[in-house]
Amino acid sequence: MIVDAHVHLGAWRHPGFLGLEAGLETIARELRAAGVEAVALTTSDAGDNHALCAAPSALPLPAWLFAWARPGEAAAAELAALCAARRGELRGLKLHASLEQVPLDDARWDPIFALADGEGLALMLHTGRWQAAAGYGLALARARAWPRVTFLLSHAGGDTPELCLGAAREVARGGLANVCFDTAGLREHWALARAMAIAGPERYLLGSDFPLAHPAMYLAQARALPIPDAWKEGLLGGNALRVLGPPRAPLAATPEPGPPRAGPPAQVSAPAREGTGVLITGAGGPIGVNLARSLRLARRPLRLIGTDANPYHRPLSLCDRTLAVPRAGAEGYLEALSALCAEHAIAVILPTHPAEVAALSALRGELGAKLFLPPHETILLGNDKLASYERFLEAGVPVPRSRRVRARVDLEEAFEELGPGPLWLRGSGSPGAGIGVASLPCAAPEIGAAWVSHHRGWGRFMIAELLPGANLTWLGLFADDALLACQARERLEYVIPHVSPSGVTGAPAVSRTVSRPELRALGEAAVRALCAGHGPAHGVFFVDLTEDREGQPRVTEVNCGRFGTTLHFYTVAGFNFPELALALALGERPAPALDPLPADLYWLRTLDCGPVLCRGEELARDERGR
Repeated sequence: MIVDAHVHLGAWRHPGFLGLEAGLETIARELRAAGVEAVALTTSDAGDNHALCAAPSALPLPAWLFAWARPGEAAAAELAALCAARRGELRGLKLHASLEQVPLDDARWDPIFALADGEGLALMLHTGRWQAAAGYGLALARARAWPRVTFLLSHAGGDTPELCLGAAREVARGGLANVCFDTAGLREHWALARAMAIAGPERYLLGSDFPLAHPAMYLAQARALPIPDAWKEGLLGGNALRVLGPPRAPLAATPEPGPPRAGPPAQVSAPAREGTGVLITGAGGPIGVNLARSLRLARRPLRLIGTDANPYHRPLSLCDRTLAVPRAGAEGYLEALSALCAEHAIAVILPTHPAEVAALSALRGELGAKLFLPPHETILLGNDKLASYERFLEAGVPVPRSRRVRARVDLEEAFEELGPGPLWLRGSGSPGAGIGVASLPCAAPEIGAAWVSHHRGWGRFMIAELLPGANLTWLGLFADDALLACQARERLEYVIPHVSPSGVTGAPAVSRTVSRPELRALGEAAVRALCAGHGPAHGVFFVDLTEDREGQPRVTEVNCGRFGTTLHFYTVAGFNFPELALALALGERPAPALDPLPADLYWLRTLDCGPVLCRGEELARDERGR
């Protein structure tokens, strides 16, 4: 569905618009001729909200209605009465600080923000060049103060590249999950593409400002943008459907509003979005955030409900709502998740942390929602790095030679058996006993002994030959023993590597897609080895591999039932693995997509910077323009 998220109904009073006017017939004719299928409709500066509410009865397009808001208590009371008379039919309010000559930070706007919060209304805010009245900084300050309200900043935060990109950077820095933009008035296509890369493509909605400009202009601009197809789908309509919910069908004529209600508007929750309910655990962590980013670009309407046991992570979540729960396996965990699934009509649960994968796997069938997980025994085997290593050996899957470290003698024998060193010392990840981090390139037995003693890890570490080659990973999605999608990449650099003795932190700063048939064969063989005897391969698996001195990849571990931290890389590059996982969880069976992405696409990110997608040839340039 192509959506124009910024259209005005009525005649303009401001002398600068020379009496420009658009009635319902004109709007319908021009938007349909351009290919627009739904519209976010507000009034002109005449503010005729009663005509606006009557519009859907005569407008042959699905619509979201945004009533024009003026500052002050009296105007807020009038709007409150209109909301009461047309309960649920208004989607939001339009604020134009420049035309009203009242800056956005003026207290006279406070009753309007309170009304939006109380009634669950979105706010369409004019942001433009008059920074003292309608600057994006003022709008974003309001967004921070009213986190339950969805803010749609018109003109991409300002209709010049400097303002558009400045707004995108501030939103990205602040992590404002309740802010998005429309494109009305922004002429520079390159600025829009950069802004989407900075703030996230899911934040941008197509808007024309018709009749002040024509939607055909902005549709042409969007289609010409050098951005991934998934970004274009979101920009042209998918993002509007996600942010605004389903549009209203034609409505009955508007009755006259009753008298203003007394007192401030009631503080009620925002109306729930329609769509499939998806629960993301660990929603404020890197995997949860990137999972939400990918699902925001899905082609079906979704309601994203997040959970997180960490109070410092919950504000980082990009879900519609994020709720506190006990840690996985703690008392009350099952009861909390069961209640959430029932209350929010959750269809599918997507866990992000290995502890939650194991806990939810043990509870499958008890939560009232679907899970897309491997067999339970496979998950436990994958979590035990030494036991899975032994399974790989039995199945003939190439692995680095390894052994458990129970005592100092095991380290000494490892250096005799595996080589002079350095060797790779790491937690074995054994369920209930393992240490999942603390990797160390170990140069001598005494260094290893001190390291294991420091972590009190005797019996919970393993040591292996250190592989010097490329660090690779392969992602595979299986359904009932069939491989339906896969992709491989190479990790080139890591985020803040200096904090880890090994230089490997588990969070890649630079990754690139690779196309190597042997990686698919090895990844699939490793997954099937883990599943053997437990049931068919089913769910998400990502396999880590490292090249030996001859350049041959060897499997180092398999993570079962969850994605990795950089899953959004593939989505932005053109293939949405989380969307596929959701479809498979719901019992659908799309066509296979094996290695769908081209090689040599780079994903660049680090703390507070990026992510940026670029092609390999771009990195060879000596200079990049801003």
